[in-house]
Amino acid sequence: MATSSGDLDGAVEWTREAILTAAAAATGADRSLLDIRDAISDETARLPGASDERPWLLGYAMARRLRGELEVLDTDFFDVTPWVGTAEAQAPARGIYGFAAVSHDRCGVVLGVPGLGANTRRFGQARALGRILASRPQRQFILSAARSHDERVARAFAAELLAPAQGIRQMLEAIGEDDDSILETIADRYRVSPLLVKHQYDNQIAA
Repeated sequence: MATSSGDLDGAVEWTREAILTAAAAATGADRSLLDIRDAISDETARLPGASDERPWLLGYAMARRLRGELEVLDTDFFDVTPWVGTAEAQAPARGIYGFAAVSHDRCGVVLGVPGLGANTRRFGQARALGRILASRPQRQFILSAARSHDERVARAFAAELLAPAQGIRQMLEAIGEDDDSILETIADRYRVSPLLVKHQYDNQIAA
């Protein structure tokens, strides 16, 4: 697909603004990343093969370890906001999903579409957190739709952190049904989109 010079210039302008805005948004995070980095360090060291060939396994493992360390039940909502502040940039993003930055051991993220719903914003925050925890040297990075190793780890981490497959399985077994309306009810409990719950169901439960 051809990209016009106007789109490219607009993307550059948005990124410049997002760099500053994300750093400012990090100040809105209440808790330091140092509080949770050690909690998942064993997983990033233990699954190098998974991260190379099946990067989503690393994302899943990191999320499960973090929930376990923080003693958040698989069936409970996980609040990512203490570690990731958010803000919006005024310039059009021109297709960029988001930008994240670490400042003073706190994370800030700017998502490319202003006025996103809370569920979509929460997933973007969790994606940014996954990228940071999996790749510590990175201090600034673009969140994109690319299927790179880092993005696949981050998306799997976000999905499993916000809506764990084991928690979905437990609720489905308790209810005794697995139709779309039930998945929507579960999505409401986790405060995520029904599409995310369906994705988890298809990839980790039905499979």
